[in-house]
Amino acid sequence: MTQLEVISPGGQIQFYELDPGKGVLNIGRHVDNDVVIDAPGVSPFHAIIDYRQRPYHLVVLSHEGNIRLNGQKLIPNTPVELNYWDSLEIAGFTLLLVEGQAAPSPVPAAAAGAAAVAAVAAAPEAPVDASQPSPPLPHSPTPSLNAPVPNIGDDVIVVEVTEREWTLDVEQSASTLVTIINGGAIVAGFDVQVQGVPAEWVVVTPSTVNLNEGQRASVTVTITPPRASSSQAGARYFGIVVTSPDHPGRLSQTGAVLTINPYYEFSVSDLSPKRQTLSWRKQMGQVSLSLGNKGNSQTDFEVEGADDERACSFEFRLPDQDVSLANRAEFALKSQETASISVDITPRKRSTFGLRKKLHAFTITARQTEGEGFPYSLLGQLYTKPVFGMLHLILFLILLAIGVYLFFQPRITEFYAEPPVTRAGREVTLSWNTFPSPLVTLTLNHEPMEHSVGSAAYRPIEDAEYHLSASTLLSEYLPFLPYPHKEKTIEVVVTPVRPTIRLFEASRNLINQGDTIILSWLVSEADTEGGLNLTYEVGGEDVEAQKLESNAGSVALLPQQNTTYRLEAIHPSSPNAPQVQWASVEMVPTVTPTFTPMPTPIPPPVIDFFIVEPETITAGEVVNLSWHVRGVDTVSVQTISPDPLPAISPPDIINAPAETTLYVLTANNGGGAVQAVKQVIVQPAVTPTPEAAPVIEVFTITPEEGVSGEKVDARLDWFVNGPTTNIHITGGPKGFEPLANLESFGNAEIKDLDETAVFILTAINDETEVLKTVQILFLEPTPTPEPEPGPPPEPDPEITRFIAAPLSSGDSVTSIDGDPPTYEVTSGSNVDLQWETANADTVTLVGVGDQAPSGNYTIFNVRAGRTYQLIAQGPQASVDSTLRLTIVAAPPPPPPYNLNGAVEGSAIRLTWNYDAQQTNNIIGFRIYRADVPPGNFTRVADENTLTNLTTQWTDTTLTETCGKGYYIVAVYIDATTGDRKETDASRYSWYSDPCP
Repeated sequence: MTQLEVISPGGQIQFYELDPGKGVLNIGRHVDNDVVIDAPGVSPFHAIIDYRQRPYHLVVLSHEGNIRLNGQKLIPNTPVELNYWDSLEIAGFTLLLVEGQAAPSPVPAAAAGAAAVAAVAAAPEAPVDASQPSPPLPHSPTPSLNAPVPNIGDDVIVVEVTEREWTLDVEQSASTLVTIINGGAIVAGFDVQVQGVPAEWVVVTPSTVNLNEGQRASVTVTITPPRASSSQAGARYFGIVVTSPDHPGRLSQTGAVLTINPYYEFSVSDLSPKRQTLSWRKQMGQVSLSLGNKGNSQTDFEVEGADDERACSFEFRLPDQDVSLANRAEFALKSQETASISVDITPRKRSTFGLRKKLHAFTITARQTEGEGFPYSLLGQLYTKPVFGMLHLILFLILLAIGVYLFFQPRITEFYAEPPVTRAGREVTLSWNTFPSPLVTLTLNHEPMEHSVGSAAYRPIEDAEYHLSASTLLSEYLPFLPYPHKEKTIEVVVTPVRPTIRLFEASRNLINQGDTIILSWLVSEADTEGGLNLTYEVGGEDVEAQKLESNAGSVALLPQQNTTYRLEAIHPSSPNAPQVQWASVEMVPTVTPTFTPMPTPIPPPVIDFFIVEPETITAGEVVNLSWHVRGVDTVSVQTISPDPLPAISPPDIINAPAETTLYVLTANNGGGAVQAVKQVIVQPAVTPTPEAAPVIEVFTITPEEGVSGEKVDARLDWFVNGPTTNIHITGGPKGFEPLANLESFGNAEIKDLDETAVFILTAINDETEVLKTVQILFLEPTPTPEPEPGPPPEPDPEITRFIAAPLSSGDSVTSIDGDPPTYEVTSGSNVDLQWETANADTVTLVGVGDQAPSGNYTIFNVRAGRTYQLIAQGPQASVDSTLRLTIVAAPPPPPPYNLNGAVEGSAIRLTWNYDAQQTNNIIGFRIYRADVPPGNFTRVADENTLTNLTTQWTDTTLTETCGKGYYIVAVYIDATTGDRKETDASRYSWYSDPCP
């Protein structure tokens, strides 16, 4: 039956059988585990071994401490294979998976080793068969490199050796004391030699001694393996040989073993070449490097390739291997062995067009998978040329520019006038055509035209020249290029016209005062826009002129005295040849009556503006009133509110109304009064929220009593929970300096107290203060008899461990540097506070209560950061330890995927998938729909109907199923704020067929 051998740091060995009926072996500090390891750094349930099928698997459950398999650190929650004789190290314990055998009695490892050596010494004369492999030392992690050296004793040369086994690093020394006893009958000299290790490793002091009969002497043998290839890792057997020239043929030999620990060192050559360029015909680049193992044992190595943009693939070719390894290669090298590695670098995507070469900066990283060495990173550069480069692009641009010039230059293909000769004022039509007409902009005699192909009508009154100019964006931005057809000019010949007055007369020539006359006219070929003027002449002087808008018409007039009317007709084509006719009216004298004027009424006042701002305020704020009036005698402002204003008349006022108020502005004069009304809404003032009061959890003084006449050193301890703006301690004896701006937890030493004193701790949060006092009381000494000698004083209490750990593998608690120790907790995780104390009467977790001397306290569903303090109280003193929890947000859940839809009659049924392991992290789904076009999405279903287990939904609210688009998101609760939030949208939306 397979067994798990457990070796404690002290050398004790225990065996645990793997029960086939159970299939799983639990390892941890809790008593319910199959293998209980009660040591610091071991979690209550630290790891499990699954041996239900081969190969066995080991899973680490805790982030606490380090657990190594064959020297390699393991990652929590990641299964790894576990084979026979694999060495598992945890908190100083070594666990070995061994083949089934009868479980021996627990024996200290050191005793087992001594027994093995003693067994060899017991048979010095037994021959040694070098062809048979020597049995390995108990629990030795490395195989033997040679055979053990037998012990050979002698009655004349008697030797005793104090140490025969060593395990050390290179450049460390192993020493042993060799005692030589002269068992012969004569005085003899003795020589000490070490056989089996290089002579340069050995120092024998002294190397030769002379002894009388029965006399003894000691020689020190020191072996120092150098940091060199000769110091191969593993067990090296050697012999300490003592001979005497005075006793030829006799010797004494003692076998010993030196186990050299491995050291790790390697070298990497630079990349060759470091920089190269790939043309389009060459698909990949090649670089080579050499990696050498400079350590003293076979070591596994790993080389890996990567580029900054992840745009290249890497293939590694190793010596004596026919296949290439993608992106990463793992291999082993013997000590002092060197491997040449070739790397093929292939860009995944090549540029078709480009102005310059594309740079791929890459890194080849080499590292050893054992030991603590740092990786080597070699930098290289790979350039890729585009198919069409700079020269191709320049040629293409030149051809494109020529084509653009030929096609986009402006051209006027037609421009003519119809008729080319006309009389003044007659209509002339100008017509034109251009190319390319959609892109051409025209100006006719510097006036922009709306259309590049068309016509326009004009009525010239004199000879005219029309200049048509065409332009495009090309001619505007590149005016220096030749454009031979962009301008054309034509001329229209115009014959002048003279006007004729055919009729101009008054209906009556003799009238009475107040009579109306009708003045009529008929004119041909006159300009109605300023070319037909009617002038009034009274007493031979022009008193009024009027422009007539029509060549034929009449007007009713009321002349007041004798008047002559003159009609003047002008044509623009002959402005210097006007036509004139006259018409006269004579007035019959009449008697003019006398009228008494009436007084003019006073106009009412005018309010230009009346402004009250702001129109909405909070109680306590002020408003400004301003106005402007005209034609007034008095101005007043009244208020309609519980706090009315007196009538006032300044140009503006400031008021602070307590309630909603109407302001009435009244402007008055002898002709009447006008008013304007404005309202101001007053909102109640917001009552400030009082600051939360802090809580003084702990404030103590140790000791609490003293003896009068004796000086005492006291200690103040405090812990304040909640927000604070200041913490200070006052009071104390005369001359005590107050302690201000204190941290929320801490302690202070008060030296040489010799009188009763009261200390006051004040915690302040803005306007809120909380006080707590402590007192040290000095009493008169009481005469007591001489005490009996008692037991020694109790030792002071200690807190040996106070940490925060995740409760299970699903919780995240990470230790970070800080004072006090700080842990980052993912919001919603469960945290287990664990502690161990010594010599404590009481243990208190502040804010929770008294606890066991060694125990734990679980905080479930942590949502906010907090500081925890543990206090251990002994008979004479107390100690405390503090840790802090800070909160980091949990990552949001993933979005849904595989959104699909199907039209079912007048409805659409949607289906989707969601990761089953994430369903507990969401509360449901939301679906958004849009009409396509225009594509504006609105929510049509939410988590109230779509729970976290829903995977389909039917949209039955449609009038038509075509032209619809949908996407879906998951809804989760933000663990930090408690708000509902949406995940990213599904990667793909679903659209129905477009509407016809």
